[in-house]
Amino acid sequence: MNQSNRPSVIESSRSGLEQMSDSNLVCLAKAGDSRAFASLLERSRPRVFRRIQSMLRQKEDAQDALQECFLKAWLHLDRFEGKAEFSTWLMRIAINEALMLIRKRRPMETCSDSEIEISDSRLCPQRHYLGSEASAFVWHEVARLPQELRMVFTMRYLQELSTTEVACMLDLTATAVKSRLHRVRRHLRDRRMSRRMNADLHSSVL
Repeated sequence: MNQSNRPSVIESSRSGLEQMSDSNLVCLAKAGDSRAFASLLERSRPRVFRRIQSMLRQKEDAQDALQECFLKAWLHLDRFEGKAEFSTWLMRIAINEALMLIRKRRPMETCSDSEIEISDSRLCPQRHYLGSEASAFVWHEVARLPQELRMVFTMRYLQELSTTEVACMLDLTATAVKSRLHRVRRHLRDRRMSRRMNADLHSSVL
């Protein structure tokens, strides 16, 4: 798609588009209608922005990630196959942009162990980690994971898709999704233990 035709974010006229379904707007957008694309973005923007701001914690960083997300969505719109809702696809791009920013940061120097309780049976960062100091630890570690693990984790716990939905969208079995989630939880537990041992060692030296 020609970059010169990309829409300025949410500045296009919405006249006559507000009543259209997402699928119809996507068809128009793929044909080069920037107003249709702007309408799609406007529908998803509040939820997407809240999610990435909860990860990044800095409004300016979240705005930067959002702009990059919208640009990439426009440039790669032809890759959207319609297996999921457009808003789900857009959220995935936004989360990846946020994780890229997190990966560039230094990890948190301090973090309360009580805030990073990780269970084999349930890990729900959107309720327990986001907005806390521990979230910086969690998302820094997730950002460093291989893509196949990072994708499953973010889709399941940030986009709040079911295991079945994640499996369908990634062409995996439900068993494979569960296995990858278990590997992420194990990684986070190991990293937490390593941090705790390093902190204890540092304290004993002092």
